[in-house]
Amino acid sequence: MAAATLIAGPGSFAPLAAAAEDTGVVFPAAVADQPRQVVPVAVGASGFLRYEQGLGHFWTPYSGPERPLNLSAEGPEADGTYGAGSDYIASFNPNAPGGGWVRLVNVVEDVTWTVPLPSGHRYVGTFGTTVVTTTQSDEGAPRAWHLFRSTPGSSAPVPDTVVTGWPADAEPAAKAVTGDDGGILAGYTAGDATRPVWIDLATAKVRPVAPESTAPSAGTVHTATEVAEWTKDGVVRFYAKSPADASGPLAETASTELAHHEGDLLLGSVGERLIVARVSGQGGSAPYRLVSVPRGGGEETELLAYGRESALPTPDGGLLVVGGTAADKLAVTRISATADGPAPTALTDVTPLGSKPRALTFDHGRIASIDRMPDETNTVFSRAVSVSGPLAAGATRARGDLGLALDQCTDSSPCGAPFTTGDGRMVINQPQGLDPSPAIVVEPDAAEGRPISDEFTYFRVSDVSGRYAIGAGDLKSTGKTRTVTLDLDTGKQLATFATGYEVELYGDTVWAAGSGGTVTGYDARTGAAKRTITVASGCGTPENIRVTAHWLGWECWGSGWKAGIYDLDTNVNRSYGDAYTVLGDGYVVKADDGDLVVTDVRGAQPVEKGTYRPNDFNFQEGAWAVDTATGRLAYESNRAGDLTVADLGVPASPLARIDADVPAAATAADGAVSWKPRWWLSKPAGSWTLTLTDKATGATVRTLTGGEARGMLAAAWDGKDDAGRLAADGSYAWTLTAKAADGSGADLEQRGELRLGGV
Repeated sequence: MAAATLIAGPGSFAPLAAAAEDTGVVFPAAVADQPRQVVPVAVGASGFLRYEQGLGHFWTPYSGPERPLNLSAEGPEADGTYGAGSDYIASFNPNAPGGGWVRLVNVVEDVTWTVPLPSGHRYVGTFGTTVVTTTQSDEGAPRAWHLFRSTPGSSAPVPDTVVTGWPADAEPAAKAVTGDDGGILAGYTAGDATRPVWIDLATAKVRPVAPESTAPSAGTVHTATEVAEWTKDGVVRFYAKSPADASGPLAETASTELAHHEGDLLLGSVGERLIVARVSGQGGSAPYRLVSVPRGGGEETELLAYGRESALPTPDGGLLVVGGTAADKLAVTRISATADGPAPTALTDVTPLGSKPRALTFDHGRIASIDRMPDETNTVFSRAVSVSGPLAAGATRARGDLGLALDQCTDSSPCGAPFTTGDGRMVINQPQGLDPSPAIVVEPDAAEGRPISDEFTYFRVSDVSGRYAIGAGDLKSTGKTRTVTLDLDTGKQLATFATGYEVELYGDTVWAAGSGGTVTGYDARTGAAKRTITVASGCGTPENIRVTAHWLGWECWGSGWKAGIYDLDTNVNRSYGDAYTVLGDGYVVKADDGDLVVTDVRGAQPVEKGTYRPNDFNFQEGAWAVDTATGRLAYESNRAGDLTVADLGVPASPLARIDADVPAAATAADGAVSWKPRWWLSKPAGSWTLTLTDKATGATVRTLTGGEARGMLAAAWDGKDDAGRLAADGSYAWTLTAKAADGSGADLEQRGELRLGGV
């Protein structure tokens, strides 16, 4: 089990897009058509601990608000792992010195203490305040059970008491079944038989349950005073735990006939009735009917029409189960003894499991994410929001796994977010832990990705922008590791950089820290230095370089983390000195104790613009990402896994060109399109005009127009004039004018020339 710190089923899915008033745009989580797995794992006098699939653990008092607990959320373990039979919750840290330690917390009184375990001990569970372990000298040797009876607040060493009384030739089990603050229901194997035992914590004695029995068991349960076993020959036998100082097998006190059908389970005993889960034949997530049967035999009474196999006895003689009136109306339910017999009371509803964004990227109004789906598979999603006019939800597309091993993505071993190029493509690294292979490139409408390059046996991307990616990989030709930029269109190597560089790729420029407090921008194609800036004084080696079209940011290590912002347009260091998480277009976003604080850095002094709170329900940090091209934030906004997009309310810089691919010559034959210029933009354009003028005459030959362009503006000229006639060979001037989609700033203008031939 993973280290933990304690802090005071498949189905169809619902649609994934909608808008919410006054809260931005909301993409609702997909929801399963069956309730999630919810299991009571420990019960005390004041409340109970439950595990919820996809959410973790919660302490729920019988009166008062529930309390999330930061425990290992890998799955339900109702065997004492997290405590049993009391208001004490246990968390085990196997990485502590020796054999690890167990931290115990009284969740009612907020009392915490730690029980260290000796080296060589394996943690079994905690029952009341008694920590239980096993040891084994070597494989095949008898297993010994140990009790560490701790006293809250005591600094004295916790004594190690060895459990005795196991039957001859018995092989004790490695784990408990269940228990309470007085004992443990466990088992042992002797020959071909497996039999239950009761381990009395006060005496550290093993009390076997009917060691001579030969009938297969259909379940063994316990109450405060007895153990009951239902065998498949249709008999329930009762065994008294008393007297307290007794040893040897438990004494049988009564028996009753109870018909058994394959799959039926004995859940417990409440008052004078047994609680049984009968296979209903209805299947689904609640395949049982929960009934009560008189201990002395007689007609059974239905308690809940739908139920699951989870059940734990409560200290007051009741039983905690999961059941309800319908397959989709389940709850953690307390069955209590009343004068009229057992009565169920619903305590906590069992809700369906929803999807959850594990990792996401937001760029030019496009959100790319890896989502955990309600059936706990992983799927890549593409979502879009408007970039012109009011904020509105666009299309949502489930992309499947795109050929990636997304089953490797878990809460404890997350996969990295997809990289987005701005022009609609994604670049995704293969999940860690697999055989090394290149990252994949996914075209906007592709159902599967393609390797980013055939020149590398392994290539892991660290950043992308437009038509380029940068990362490191092993060359097929030499086996050597290289850090290079790649052309995403061809997969070919471009410039090589020193391995280990911390770099930022933006447009056609790779930015890397230099010596003496400098940062240099290099041509992504050639590696040639283009521009060097000196950051604010006091930072010898800039790190965590961040760049937009108009701004550059960095951090440096000194007396604590310091940071700075540089205005690339005016060549001025701005007065912002705190570490940040994201550099936007004239603003920063800082993750601060669960909040996302947005600060405008354009003026003489930084100005906070707003604070947002991603979901942190039960200590699970919700995914979030900033679209620096549009000034918007996408974040998991609640425990249901909904994804909200909000405008950050920050001013926008003018539209800028960050890269261009404009051929200097074109040919025209039979009207075939031959001139296909591309411009990559700092933010989306709402519309554009491309004018071609004959340089010899000054006459406008052709005017091309287009609408919205996200990330990349692409045009094409077939060599014809506006009347549809082929233009003459010669030199032509072109002028591109693009208007920003957000309506902010001057139009972008680009000019150049081309030579047309072949007419």
